[in-house]
Amino acid sequence: MFTTTRIILWSFQALAFIVAVLLWHKYKNTPQRGFLGFLAFVVFTEVAAVVCVSMCHIKSYWVYNMFTVISGSFYLYWFYQILSYKKLILAFGLLFFISIVLALFQERFFLGLWRIPLTTITVLVLICSTLYFSELLNSSRVITFKTEQQFWLVTGLLIFYLGFLPLQLLMPYIKIKGADYLFAIMLLNIIMYGFFTISFLCLRKK
Repeated sequence: MFTTTRIILWSFQALAFIVAVLLWHKYKNTPQRGFLGFLAFVVFTEVAAVVCVSMCHIKSYWVYNMFTVISGSFYLYWFYQILSYKKLILAFGLLFFISIVLALFQERFFLGLWRIPLTTITVLVLICSTLYFSELLNSSRVITFKTEQQFWLVTGLLIFYLGFLPLQLLMPYIKIKGADYLFAIMLLNIIMYGFFTISFLCLRKK
């Protein structure tokens, strides 16, 4: 379980959380303040998954299904705060909620990963990320994008979900526990949390 790749991933997640704590005063009055609690939840999720498998000897699918619901809700709420497309984001929130309800009736919560909410939030985050970059390119903030915390956060999300979408669509046809699949997921997570860390570090330059 404690493979080198997984330890590296945990290190990036922990680093992002630690940096978020240390630089809290830089963004506590911005829409990004919620990322501190979210990253704490990320760390908690990984610990809970390990406890389920190694100590309780039960599968951790339900942990990651809960993570999908909470992380997806958090991302949509954050995009609602930073984008001007309020009604569209609200519609996205309703669509994500419907996908969760469908999963409750059509998929197994404890015995497998929820595909319907996963696919739904993947597409929605990609759309929201595209809308963000569209707004950024048409604003004066594009000049100072390197010190824009939102830019680094959205870039991390965009790279992760662009890479995750084909894996998600192929999930029924590939081995979810296969080494190649797990390595790809770990790499995408490492990249995303790496960009999250940069988003906090860039605040020091302001």
